Amino acid sequence: MSNSSVKTLAQTGAKVYFVAGDRIERQVRLQGSWLSIVDVTVPAGGSATPDVIDSPQVLRIIEGRLSIWRIADGRREEIAALAGDIVSIGAHQAYGYANPDSAEAVFSATIDSASGEALVTAGEAPALPGPIQRIGTAANSDGTTIRAA
Repeated sequence: MSNSSVKTLAQTGAKVYFVAGDRIERQVRLQGSWLSIVDVTVPAGGSATPDVIDSPQVLRIIEGRLSIWRIADGRREEIAALAGDIVSIGAHQAYGYANPDSAEAVFSATIDSASGEALVTAGEAPALPGPIQRIGTAANSDGTTIRAA
């Protein structure tokens, strides 16, 4: 039996990104490999829109509880995942998740490097302006000034 391991450089702190309301921390990106490991913090009541990625991934619940769904054999499968549970998502498999609790949930995802880079790119993109900023921008373009009451 082989006892192989992967040596990674110690990190002084994971880079933090925010994607669709979730806090993403890239913990490890194995150089010369296809793996990235990210920790995802899902706020209370938060959820992820349905997604499909090209490669498999493994989710390990670190704390809290998540309701995870995935499409398997043409049927929607619901999984109530608790801390310590591991859920696999197949390549090209639709899935999503929600945090039904009043406290945040955290899971670690092992994903391919392309998916890891896509998260980083999404997290580095400037946030879309919220409704108040959009109203102010539209009003200012017409020469209208909005004042606080």
